[in-house]
Amino acid sequence: MKALAISVFSKCANLLRTAVPESFNTVKIYGEFKRRNKVSDIFFQYQSFQDSLNIDEF
Repeated sequence: MKALAISVFSKCANLLRTAVPESFNTVKIYGEFKRRNKVSDIFFQYQSFQDSLNIDEF
């Protein structure tokens, strides 16, 4: 699970690093932000579901 979280986080960081300098288009950055938040919401919902089952590792 930690590896997945780290890979999701690094992908988000890379997207942010490339999206910001390339253009300050607010709509584009906001769209990326919303899309990334949706991914993290799904991830945290999954993690809380996993915690409710008391499973440490698959």
